[in-house]
Amino acid sequence: MGKLSHDQVVQLLLQISIMLVMGRIFAEIARRLKQPSVVGELIAGIIIGPTVLGMIQPDWFQFLFPVGNTSGVVLAGLVQLSVVMLLFIAGLEVDLRIVWQQGRQSILTSLLGLVVPFIFGFTLPYFFPDFFGIVDLKQHFIFSLFMGT
Repeated sequence: MGKLSHDQVVQLLLQISIMLVMGRIFAEIARRLKQPSVVGELIAGIIIGPTVLGMIQPDWFQFLFPVGNTSGVVLAGLVQLSVVMLLFIAGLEVDLRIVWQQGRQSILTSLLGLVVPFIFGFTLPYFFPDFFGIVDLKQHFIFSLFMGT
């Protein structure tokens, strides 16, 4: 991968600016509606992402967030780094003494958070394969396991 050209640097800065400004605007709207700011940030991401902008104005979306372009690769790298930093900061906020004090409830909540979705994800496709469009019975069990996980 080579260096970014002047146009690609401008495009990358435009991408980051739009994401930050839209995220901040919608976070403020959510806060005024007595919702967590992350709700507004998620809505902003949906609006400027492929779900809304990509459907309504695909040319604009392709211009702002090109696939395979060097600036797109750099943006994807920044996004991955941001996710790692977010998870790291979330980990810093965890007080293990409280987790150990609430150990039984924490374990029960974690197990239920894993087991219940697995049961529903596995049993629904297993017992209702027609609803999921499964016609090959050889793939029936594998698809059910896939949906369970």
